[in-house]
Amino acid sequence: MQSSADIMYVYVARQAFKATGNDYPVLEVNDVIHVTSEFIHRKNVNIENPDGWIYGANLRTGQEGYFRGYCLMLNGTTHARTMSQRRRLYSRDMSLPSIGGDSQIHVSGGRNVMSVTYGESDYVQAIPPIKNRRGSGHTSPSGQHNLAQYYFLTPVLCGHCRDYIWGSGPVGKQCEECWACFHNVCTPFSAAHPCSRPHRALPPTTVTTDVPISQWSSINVVDWMATLNLAPYTEIFKAKDIKGSDLLSLDREKLVSMGIKDEFHQKAIMVCIAQLQNECGDGLCIGDSSSTTTTAIGGGECNTPASHHNLRNQSFHELHSCDKCGLYLRGFVHQGQFCQDCGLVAHPTCAATGLPPCVRQSSKYIRRILLSSVFGLSLCTQFTPGEKTPAPLLLVRSCQEIVYSVDNDPSQDPYRLYRTPPQQETLNQLRQECDNDMSNVNLRVYEPHVIAYLIKRYLRELPEPVIPETFYDRFIEASRIHNDDQCAKCMTQLVNELNAHHFYTLKFLMSHFLQLCQIQVRRGTLDPPTLLIQSMCHVLLRPPWEKIVDLARNTEAHMRIVEMLLLKVDWGEKVPTFAPAPVLPPRPRTSVTYSGYVDNEVVNPPSPPMGVVMPPPSMSSSSLPYFSNIPANAPKSLKEAEWYWGTIVREDVNVLMKDSKDGTFLVRDASTGNNEYTLTLRKGGSNKLIKICHRNGKYGFTEPYTFNSVVELVNFCREQSLSQFNKALDIRLLHPVNRFHGEESEGARMRVEDLLCRLNELNKQHNSKSSNYTNCYERQVALAQDISINRQILDSYDETIMLIGDHLKLHDKFRLDAQPHEIDDLVNNREVLVRRLKAVEDARNQQDIVLTTLRRDCQAVERQCTALKLEVIKLVKQMDHLKNVLLSRGVSAEFIDQWLEKSDPTQVPQVPHPSMELSNESLWHFDTCSRDDAVNLLQNKPDGTFLVRMSQNGGFALSITCNREVQHCRIYKGEHGYGFAEPFLIYPTLKDLVLHYAEDSLIMHNDLLNTTLKFPARTAS
Repeated sequence: MQSSADIMYVYVARQAFKATGNDYPVLEVNDVIHVTSEFIHRKNVNIENPDGWIYGANLRTGQEGYFRGYCLMLNGTTHARTMSQRRRLYSRDMSLPSIGGDSQIHVSGGRNVMSVTYGESDYVQAIPPIKNRRGSGHTSPSGQHNLAQYYFLTPVLCGHCRDYIWGSGPVGKQCEECWACFHNVCTPFSAAHPCSRPHRALPPTTVTTDVPISQWSSINVVDWMATLNLAPYTEIFKAKDIKGSDLLSLDREKLVSMGIKDEFHQKAIMVCIAQLQNECGDGLCIGDSSSTTTTAIGGGECNTPASHHNLRNQSFHELHSCDKCGLYLRGFVHQGQFCQDCGLVAHPTCAATGLPPCVRQSSKYIRRILLSSVFGLSLCTQFTPGEKTPAPLLLVRSCQEIVYSVDNDPSQDPYRLYRTPPQQETLNQLRQECDNDMSNVNLRVYEPHVIAYLIKRYLRELPEPVIPETFYDRFIEASRIHNDDQCAKCMTQLVNELNAHHFYTLKFLMSHFLQLCQIQVRRGTLDPPTLLIQSMCHVLLRPPWEKIVDLARNTEAHMRIVEMLLLKVDWGEKVPTFAPAPVLPPRPRTSVTYSGYVDNEVVNPPSPPMGVVMPPPSMSSSSLPYFSNIPANAPKSLKEAEWYWGTIVREDVNVLMKDSKDGTFLVRDASTGNNEYTLTLRKGGSNKLIKICHRNGKYGFTEPYTFNSVVELVNFCREQSLSQFNKALDIRLLHPVNRFHGEESEGARMRVEDLLCRLNELNKQHNSKSSNYTNCYERQVALAQDISINRQILDSYDETIMLIGDHLKLHDKFRLDAQPHEIDDLVNNREVLVRRLKAVEDARNQQDIVLTTLRRDCQAVERQCTALKLEVIKLVKQMDHLKNVLLSRGVSAEFIDQWLEKSDPTQVPQVPHPSMELSNESLWHFDTCSRDDAVNLLQNKPDGTFLVRMSQNGGFALSITCNREVQHCRIYKGEHGYGFAEPFLIYPTLKDLVLHYAEDSLIMHNDLLNTTLKFPARTAS
């Protein structure tokens, strides 16, 4: 068991940072930084959103030093690999002042002195020299792997089968020496891979504690999707903020509502979710279900190496199951491997761990798969580059047909053709005709969007994408060049380096897309081809399989690459002129007070020209041109805003905004972090989720981001329509959902005793729901096992039916050649076989009915299980909230646990004294409260009910109820603190004063006040 000192926090750089001075560690995008838990706790660092300077080790460069916190994003935890690593990081001097603004870092006076410049003054502090830890190859003395159990929140490539390890639970192992990772089923084969750490190797992102699927973030979900070849929809899942808990409750109806209308894609996604939930729920990775035996589902031994089969990577346009483990293949393309001799289909992991023998021309397998003559073949095998054949024949004929159809049918939107999925049967029929005879297929009978979708599928199934994987990193780097002309120049050079087949194919496709743009512009629609770019950004290029997780994180870079190639590179086609992006109205001039502070940030106003006297800054409403209707008490910071709800979950948002009017809105933290937020707006009777992006200190919905804060953006949208950002959102932010009137504020004002009773009620509900969920989950697992057994039974019936059919064919053949005296025996034997065939078919039909019933029951139980899980998660969040409120009131966690464990929770809790409410200053300290307001507030309240307010003559005053009357006492402040009279002005803060007189009566200062301070005004009932 690892101690807390062993924990290392793993951060990933989301932006580069390079300070002046050669000895300061450099930070590049995607660098992995390890930070010790000792530093995190010693400096009280915000783990999720670190600020200031963070001391850690850069695993890419091997350097140790201080990194800017805002550049880092938490990716998980691991443990220190060696004691020397912990000592090295623990031994550093970890104190460094916070640096803000435009401060520069430079090294002066030798390697051990750092000078930090703050305007005109320098702060000099000695720190240890930075060591450059260059990774050297590390080999186990015995050459054998030292495997240990790890968990894979982020998918990691298996060192044996080269497929990804993913899922929750103990799905794989990692070598402590060389960091190589293996599926559980692949660990027996790890000896074939020597234990040797590559030079400068980065450790994979593994964690030492399991993270259940229900706790996955949306980033974890899209990483999982990328490794399962579900990449086309990662952006949708990210935009919809689909977390692990949401993933488990998805069904086909929800997928359709998300815009996923392709039937095959729906089935493939549901298969992946089912395998994630069922297989990983049992602690197995995909392929592990067969790891306990060496027998395939058909009964054959699985000891044949993959090299004995004629395997090729294959894309399937229908669902197929693995012939070894029986599970469905996963993803949209390149789902598995196919033997061209015997027709066997297998997962990559199953193929790498032993297969059934290869039996050539086996009717059992070869009948299911027919190799394509067009799809899944390399570009270099399909055409010879030249003027007569500018691209593969399928692309040439299909693109020409699309341009012809769109040009002659004004109702067709050329930008949406590649986004509209056709009926699966129609698409499969067209695909089959193209495989049969591409030269003579009649494309005119098909709708343009069917042909366009066929093109997308063809491009996705290419073994090597149009932009080869070897060029991927270089194109990504080029996309980061901000200047469009320089970016286009760099990409032109990269395009010219492509081999002829890929170059001509890319040129043909870009010319085709420009022709569609020209048609759209001729019709008077000047919108840029954003939809077209989004449709093709993951089709034309993808990262190498070893970096496939980057696909979900580089969507913006993919879009910029396609946009630059389409609009900035010369392809011999005229680029039409599009309408410019709508110009944002000028931002309001932020009011600057005499102190020079704006929203807690120091600003330096520009100096006036020589000889010009500037008037004082105007505070009139004219300085806020479009905030005329914003109330004077509008929030100046996010935490003050009534519409900001923090980390509230989407389910709670739906409850808060149910049946609300159009224009109702609130803002919450985005699950992606990165200082981003989600605006939920009610329009048309449904909630619209709008992401508030953050870049370079600016906020906005679309680039360029021009608002200095979220408050400024929301205030703008309360006066101006959102249609300038999205034409479908012709509405303003009208009705904020006030969090100060919600359940949380009520909880904050409840007495400690009431909070404990409420917590006990939630705890009982949680225990009951958890028990129901456990029973439901066990029922679901049992049904899943029954379904698996029934599938095997059905497969056995199918094999028996096929076997009897083959015997009947043999009878018919032998009957033609039989002697006269043999015919009667053959006829009688055939009748016996026919009766047996009928009996087997009847039994098979009955078994099919049983399987259908089991599936229906399993789906019902699964829905019930998911609903219970969401309820349990909601109860846990409510309990955590109440616990946090109690902790803020001074109630210890030990007392809360003891209270929940009491055998008789109905009795009134005896809260430790002094009253915890008195420690919460917000319950009795009123910033704006007059004497009359205090009287009205305290009338008819129990004796000892009090508040502290501002006095009319300055300073503070105590208003308290005693003997059914409201009395007032002046609070004086002396040299040593607060009090009611000399020499008792000794309490450093008002809180200390209140806590003292909660124990001692006020009668010593006033004969009429024979009471202590008992009940804060905001909690007294």
